Parts: sequence; C-alpha cells; structure tokens
Amino acid sequence: MSSKRKQNDQAAMEAAIEACDNGSSIAAAAKLHHVPRTSLQRHLDQRWNDEPPQRPGPKPRVPTEVENDLFIWIAKMQTKGRPPTQAYIVNKANQLAKKLKRPVVSRHWYKSFQKRQPLLTTRMAQTINRSRNAVTSTNIEEFFTKIVATNIASNSPAIC
Repeated sequence: MSSKRKQNDQAAMEAAIEACDNGSSIAAAAKLHHVPRTSLQRHLDQRWNDEPPQRPGPKPRVPTEVENDLFIWIAKMQTKGRPPTQAYIVNKANQLAKKLKRPVVSRHWYKSFQKRQPLLTTRMAQTINRSRNAVTSTNIEEFFTKIVATNIASNSPAIC
C-alpha cells in the first residue's frame, strides 16, 4: 500500500526556489515547476529566516540557557561530593522558573531534563558493611605505619 503523501521532486523544488530568487512570484514558480505553493513558501521562509527552527509545542518551562546553567551547577555540586537529589533539582528549577515568571516544573520535567542532558545520571550508592564503612584516614595511616615497622624489624626490602 502506497502512502497518500506525494513526495515532491527535489530538483523541481530547487528550480522553483531559483525562479523565486530571479524575481518570479511564488505562485508562478510553483505552477511552472509543478510543486505545491505552500511547500515552496515553507522552503523559502526557512531559508530567509535566520533563526533556527523551533521545536513544536509549548514554550519550555525553563529556557535552554537556564537549563545549561542548572546542569553546570549540578556538575559542580557533584565534584564537591554533594550531588543534589531529584527533589532538590526540581526545587531549584522551580525557583528559577518563578523568577522568570514561568510555570512550575515537575518530576516529569526532571525525566525530560535527564534525557536532554545525557551526561547527567542518577546513581545509587552501593551499600557496604559496617567494618568497611568505619575505615578512616587515621586507620589507614596506622595500618601502613605498622607495615613499615614490621618490614624494618624483619629486614625486608621496603614496600614504598
């Protein structure tokens, strides 16, 4: 079964665009080159419009620049060892949206935000037993001091 949409000839469309560039009207060029006038108009509008094409649908709740700043903030928090939770990120985005007089965001916005920022991931901490969790830098220093003392006492070659 064939599709009902007609696939226009790209060469004919380019010829019609060229005719419009040479001073022909859009309707005359469309009729002469057998392409739909509305398609020709759309191609010309996209070419004449310096702005990048916008996505369909409502305006984003948080502008792209603000989302990028939010992503940078999250990355900095992670490098400091304090990664923000989903609730904290949504709360921060709501504060920014309120300042920009935009609608509030939800957890669904957060899921889409994660898709738009592929470097941002949610990780679950691995649970470890109490003995491993109780290790401190002091314990490690004492352990290596004992190893060095044992090596010196037994006249073994140094590990370090």
